[in-house]
Amino acid sequence: MLRFCHGVPPAFLSLRTFLAVMMLGLATASCARPPQIVILSPQLAGPPERIAEQRWVELSVRDDRSSKVIGSRGGADSDITTQDDIGPGLTELLARKLEQQGYTVVSPGSGGEVKLVVELQELTYEMGGSVLTEITLSSSVGVTCTKGGDTLTSRYRTNHREEFATVPDEEKNSELINMVVGKSLDQMLGDEELRDFMSK
Repeated sequence: MLRFCHGVPPAFLSLRTFLAVMMLGLATASCARPPQIVILSPQLAGPPERIAEQRWVELSVRDDRSSKVIGSRGGADSDITTQDDIGPGLTELLARKLEQQGYTVVSPGSGGEVKLVVELQELTYEMGGSVLTEITLSSSVGVTCTKGGDTLTSRYRTNHREEFATVPDEEKNSELINMVVGKSLDQMLGDEELRDFMSK
């Protein structure tokens, strides 16, 4: 048997090497993950206590990030990004919650008593770990509120880390990303200092 192995023709060895390289290439390709676009539509907590008197609020939501890329699913060309314009969806969501608090939300330039500008300043997704897949996320929302010549600025940050036995799929990624954004927005809606500034 040993004499037979030593006598294997070079052509056979080349074929075997070629097949091994092909299998390695297929295995690598199977690990590649396509890019993902996440629609920001977080689930927010229930509305806080209603304000005593109605206030008219001009609401603006902006994307203040330098890039819409959040992170990567691992590998080349596997970026996780948000939709091109996050403003309309988040504006509708926040307007609904503010109206549940007793505010009347109007478009910018409509002469509202309060001008509320909400900016998504940071949203990141990082993958790491060796035995388990560790996902680290963070979001930061900045707020500028102007009323009667006075201005209040605030920032609400959320960090989250979680481990998984396997790499999260697109649905789970979307859930995680919306969760951290939602927690930052819930901090804003529940901020008593901001609430007092807007309502008094």
